[in-house]
Amino acid sequence: MQFTFSEKNTINNFCDDLFDNKTQYYYEAKRSFGTGIAYFFEFTPGLKIIYLDVTLNNLILFKWVYKPMSEPSLFFLFNPTTSKSINTSIGETAEKGYTIFDQNNNRRKIWLPNQRYCVLMLEVKHCHLETLNSLLGTNNTLFANYNPMNKLYFQSKINANIKIILNQTINAISDKTAQSNILLQIKCAELIHQTLINANQRKQDSITNRFISDSQHISFPRFIQKLERNIDSIPTITEASKILGMSRSKFQRLFKSHTNTTYHAFVIELKMEYSIELLTSNHTVSETAHLCGYSSIGNFSAAFKRHYNLSPSDISRL
Repeated sequence: MQFTFSEKNTINNFCDDLFDNKTQYYYEAKRSFGTGIAYFFEFTPGLKIIYLDVTLNNLILFKWVYKPMSEPSLFFLFNPTTSKSINTSIGETAEKGYTIFDQNNNRRKIWLPNQRYCVLMLEVKHCHLETLNSLLGTNNTLFANYNPMNKLYFQSKINANIKIILNQTINAISDKTAQSNILLQIKCAELIHQTLINANQRKQDSITNRFISDSQHISFPRFIQKLERNIDSIPTITEASKILGMSRSKFQRLFKSHTNTTYHAFVIELKMEYSIELLTSNHTVSETAHLCGYSSIGNFSAAFKRHYNLSPSDISRL
């Protein structure tokens, strides 16, 4: 199953295709799609909010495909923990952390059957950033300086500040009063502000370290950027620790502190995400294995099966 976000296929269509509308904002998943709920809000002229808490019956592939000249949008995907979930179902969610990207990235995302996904997604038109800025009541240059042609893509864990605002946002979603709509927009503005601060800090870290030679100690943000740009030749832990000028044990400890995961798990996730993009962009399994740095199709297929419980060909047939 596929759903492609585009100029003509919006969050509104997503709700109509996969959910039954029960009240003004509240939806329930269609049986053919899975079980769970969705809350959908649209504020003119450019903010859409959808909160999902669903378990799927079948695999679904999400794509974001927009024409270059279309009105630019930013997408924010937050994967909160289950403690503040509106739905009463139990169990860990399949993803955590958050992702920001703009429509120029042509992102792809795969969700697996029989796993629970708890996601808050915001779609913000570039023209609406100034409105959100005024809601905060501050002179926020982050919104004003955002350039939609930068191809922003940023992933991170949910820190304490974002977690507080995220919980407040979900509480506002579940509140049916008219006043909650104003609060919801304010909380979304705060969420966007806080996540752009984190993304901007990462960018500044990259600029700060741009003039450091490869033979010298480099920062983790810059090192991670190098991994993302060279997925076909990612260094081993031993090689990575030498690049960063530290012992293997220190590298592993600091890497986990910085990313909230191990180096091995980070690399696997990076390769698997990239493989989805390749397989759904008409690359063969053989090409995908090579571009993801695997020495053989067999090794790649085995890793893919362990990660997704599916074969690469299952994805390429979508």
